[in-house]
Order: sequence, then structure tokens, then C-alpha cells
Amino acid sequence: MKGYSQKYIYLLVICNILMMSGDLPQWVVVTSLLFVSARWIGDILFAFTAWSKITLLFLIFSLLGLWFEFGIEVNFQSMGSLLLLMVAVKTFSIRNYRDLMVAAYLCLIILMGKLVLEQSMISSFYLFFDLMAILTLMHFYHLSQKSLFRSWWYIFRVLLFSSPIVMTLFLLFPRFNFKMIGVSPLQTSSVSSVGFSGEINLNTTNNLSNGDEIVFRAFFNNNAIPPQDQLYWRGAVLSEPKGMNWSSKKKAWVHNENDFSELKEASSLQQGSDPFSVNDSNLVKVVLESVSQKNLFILDWPLSVKMSESSRQYDVIKRDHLIYELKSSSAVRESYFFSYSPIPKEIRWSNFSWNQELKSEPMEPQTEKLVGQWREKKIDTLGKLNLIRKFIVDNNFIYSLNAPKVKSLEEFLFYSRQGYCEHFASAVTQLLRYLEVPAHVVVGYQGGKVSLLRDYVIVSSKDAHAWVEYWSTEKKRWDRIDPTLWVAAERILQGSEKFFSEHLIDGGLGVGNMWVSVLMGSKAWDGLEHLRLILDQMEISWTQLLLHYDLSQQKKFLKKWGFFYLNKLSLLGLFLVFIVLVFSLFWYLNHRQLKNKLDLDLQLYLKLCQLLKAMGLNKPPSEGPYHFSLRAQEQFPQIALQLHAVFNRFIESRYCNKPLSKGELRLYLRACSEMMRLRGTEGKTLKN
Repeated sequence: MKGYSQKYIYLLVICNILMMSGDLPQWVVVTSLLFVSARWIGDILFAFTAWSKITLLFLIFSLLGLWFEFGIEVNFQSMGSLLLLMVAVKTFSIRNYRDLMVAAYLCLIILMGKLVLEQSMISSFYLFFDLMAILTLMHFYHLSQKSLFRSWWYIFRVLLFSSPIVMTLFLLFPRFNFKMIGVSPLQTSSVSSVGFSGEINLNTTNNLSNGDEIVFRAFFNNNAIPPQDQLYWRGAVLSEPKGMNWSSKKKAWVHNENDFSELKEASSLQQGSDPFSVNDSNLVKVVLESVSQKNLFILDWPLSVKMSESSRQYDVIKRDHLIYELKSSSAVRESYFFSYSPIPKEIRWSNFSWNQELKSEPMEPQTEKLVGQWREKKIDTLGKLNLIRKFIVDNNFIYSLNAPKVKSLEEFLFYSRQGYCEHFASAVTQLLRYLEVPAHVVVGYQGGKVSLLRDYVIVSSKDAHAWVEYWSTEKKRWDRIDPTLWVAAERILQGSEKFFSEHLIDGGLGVGNMWVSVLMGSKAWDGLEHLRLILDQMEISWTQLLLHYDLSQQKKFLKKWGFFYLNKLSLLGLFLVFIVLVFSLFWYLNHRQLKNKLDLDLQLYLKLCQLLKAMGLNKPPSEGPYHFSLRAQEQFPQIALQLHAVFNRFIESRYCNKPLSKGELRLYLRACSEMMRLRGTEGKTLKN
């Protein structure tokens, strides 16, 4: 363990620790890095010998930290943290070959855990090279190689030769419909980094909009993507007021809804078939990112939901107000289909509690005076909405990302008059309830960025939004109103990314930064955005082709190759044929490669040894060619002259610097063949 090979060990361990930095507590990552770095620095500055006392203190500190962080809870975070601390301890105390192998195996287990959680294109390629690095390390030290590059090249060839077998297994055995492990949410806060919980405060959507994480991608049937102002992705309905904050009801009406009941009646959609085969422009497929949440984001106004074939292990729950959730949180990329109606009058509304939808906070003096003036006018629901809109527009309310904090509705309406979407949604909902109009806040996402090929929509945390739904007495249905349209219509019509970038460049919204503004207004930024769209197109292709390769996708693939009627027995036979072909190809390539690597004289000698072994004469590993030649001539006197000639030529070529030519090789191989022929007649006589 000297020189660059020793640094390779520490670098590999550090890379595997950093790989988990986004999934585990930061103190675990920092502590592990410090311990490995201490060993590295110790090897550089002086001849390091592991200090048992320091190792013991580190173990005690780590165990106490894990106890206070997780207690007795067993989940991915606790087990991953334990693995990271274990590999740090083992790297710090490496003394011999066994310690080195244990550290390498721990890195391999970390890699496998990461692969289960994250299977994106970029992370998969990174994990592939990480696997090569670990196997290279193990091969280098196990066989005492002189060059890391030779070990790397050997591992690369092994993985390359095994790729046909992997592809065969992948094509013939699709992803099964069961949940491999239970993964607890990685987020400890009430709101996920790219999702909503059961409540919002006046900073929830603002905090989400500051990020740029992708939440999901939506594919529309026949690429019928609606305009930006129609993309309202509802995620949760909040009807419990807490000042300017809102939360969902503790108890909600629940029933299972995991099929296309309305769609089946119209198209006779069969179980296991592709919903996109139905020519319905109001059909959407959503591919979730790796977020720990239960919300299924669905366009207004949803009719029904169906999980994809590969995601049937998740049961869908339909709550009141057309909210769909999963019974268990999804921590991997899942997909689902839904049908929706652009017109809310087609929706069959469930019963709801009028008292809950009219519940409000006590009014403060100025608010009570304003609402009292409105109540005296005795107007319908639409007229009440116009009064609220006129009040907000006439008083020049401002849409701002950095609005001052407010504690009450009255402070927002009469003093601050600045806010983000949830400020306006919360205020309008409260005012409607004061005017005896049932209303609630809806949170989710609005808009999205159209992909490079314009075949799907990318919805990110930047699109987080809140709006209002109210009960229209005249229409006998719930209807949507978005107060953001009254103060910042461009946010809805243009989409969040364009709106925020333009206002950032102009110094608006209170978040302007000179250097960021210059960058976003340059051609380099446009080129970067174009590159991001290209990478995202590649990413979703990776997801569709590999991660969502289920039984239905397998049937489509096999039909393209002419396999229309395949049962389980046929698939098994096809699998066996592929395996035989792959192993035959592997054997041929390996045999050919081994033969080409051997010297001409060594090929001759191996052929001669095989001949004599077949005739009953074995060669011990310690016996040299000269003594083996004498023993062979003594045992087989009938072909002693031929044996002497071949052995003598090999010894001259191998030890007397008289290289063998290809012509001579063919000549002596022919002589060996003649001796093989003599084995059938003379060999039997010799044995008798």
C-alpha cells in the first residue's frame, strides 16, 4: 500500500461517502470525511500507525450520535449512516489485506443501497464507474498487480463480456410488481423539498419556488398539451383556517379509485392494456420523480386515476374535492395515468360539509367594516368575487417574493398589501367565507416547461402555486378562481420560469441580483437552458425504456420482433436459447483472445502436453520441459524421435533465443496430429 495506489483507496472511500451526502444527516457525512482525511494526512506527514484510542472515541461518538438521531428506528437513513461510519473506521484502521477488502465490500454495499434509491441516467452511469473503481481496487490487491490500469482494463473487459447476459435477463424478465423495500421519507420537515404536506403557511410555496427540482413530467395523449393558463395541477385541498395559514381536515371521506371507470365505459379498456391506445386527448401520463410524498398531482378537473402496470403495488385513495393520494409514500419513480375534463360541469361532486367550508377566523375591526359594506349590497356569488377583485386591484396590491411578514388578514389587506400566491389565495378564501360563500385553498403546481421535442411538460418546484375554489350557487358546482391573475397575470400566462427570469433581470419582485440578472439575460444562459432540455429528454427516455420496462412493455417489444403468441413455456425456451448463444459467444471470444496472447512456442508446448496427458502421461507443475521430454521418450519409444524433435525445438525457441516461425508452428502441430493418430494404435499396445 504505497504510492499512488494507497491514495486511490482513500479517494475511492471519500467518493462513496460524498455520494450519500444528499440522503443522510450532514454530521454523519462530515464526521466520516474527517476520519478518512485524518488517515490520509497521517500517511502523508509521517509513518502512520492506527491509534486504537482515537478509533474507540470515534466509535463511541458515532454510536451516541446515531442513538440521538434515530433511536431504535431502522430505515434507510439509519442503516446508511451506520455503513458510512463503519467504512470510515475501517479505512482509518487499515493494516493488512483483510481490512482493505472489508472497506471495499462496505463501499459496494453503499453503492447498492444508492442504486435502489436513485436510478436516474446520470446517477446510474456514475454508479457504474464507481462499481468499476471498487472492483479494480479489489482485483489490484487480491492478485498483487503492478499496475492499476491493468486491473481496470481487466474489470472493464469482464463487465463488457457480461453485458449480453445482463441485457438478455433484462429483456426476458421485466420489472415485477412488488415493493422491494420500505423506504421512509428522507425529509424530516413537514413539507418535502419538492412537495406539499397537509398544511401551508405564508412561506411554503415561496420556499418551493426558490428551488428548481423537478417534481414530475406529464405526457399528454397525442401531444395535446393545453396552454399555460390551463395547467393547474391540484395536489391538496386545505379548508381548515389558522389565521393566514391553512391545513387539511383531519378526517376525509375515502374510497379506492384505481381504475378508469368512465373511460372503460366509453372504450372497453382492458386490464393491462395501454391507456394511451384510446384516442382521448384528455388523457395524461405522469412520471413522478424520487420524492417522498403521497400526493398525486392531477389537472383540473380529474375524472379517474389508474396506476401504471409497474406501480400497482401502490393503492390509490380518492379524497373529497377530487384529491388523489397513495396509501404509502413513493420514494422511487412511479407513474400513473389520469383522465380529466377541462369543463368542471362534467364532474360528479361528492357530498361535503357546508360548515367546514364556511368556517372562518374572527374578523378584526377594519375587515368587519369592509365586509359589512359588501353584505349590504345583496349580490350573487359572481358579484361578491368582483367586489373582492376590485378592492385588490384598486388598492394596488403587489405580487412579491420578499413580502413583509404578516400575522393577520387585516394586516395584509390594509397595511402590507404585498404577498405571494398563498397570501392572495388565503385572503380571498377568508373574504369569501365572510360573505357566506363556501371556499377553500388548493395547493399544487401551475404551468410547466414544455420539453425540447414538445412531447411532455416538465413541472418543477418553481411552479408551486396556490389558488381558490368556491361553490357557485348559480352553477351548482365548485369553480376555480386564481387571485394571482389580478396582480401578476404574466405569472400564469407565461409560466413561472419566464416570469421569474424577466422580473429578476428587471430587478423586480425584490430579489434582483446584478450578476445573476446579467447571466440570465445572456445568450450563454439560453444555451445552458437548451442543454438542460436535451439532458432532460435523454433522462425521460432512460426512464421510459429502462425503469418502466414492465410486462406490457415487454409484450410490445417482443411483438416488434415478430413474437406475437408467447406463453411462459415459449419465454423460457427463448431465454435458454439466448443463454446458450451468449455463453457460446463468450467462450469463443475468450478462447480466441487467450490463443492470440500465447507465444508460438508456448502454443506448441501446450499442445504437446495435452497430447501426452491424453496418452496417460501427466506432467507435475514443478517439472521442466527437458526432464518431461526424457520421461516421455522413455515411456513411448515408438514415437521417441518425433517427441525429441518437437521438445528440442521448443527448448531452443524458449531458452536459446531461436524464435519459432508460424510456418514451423504449423509443421510441428501437424507432427503432433500424427502422434495423436498413432495414439489410437500404438497407445493401446503400450497400455497392454
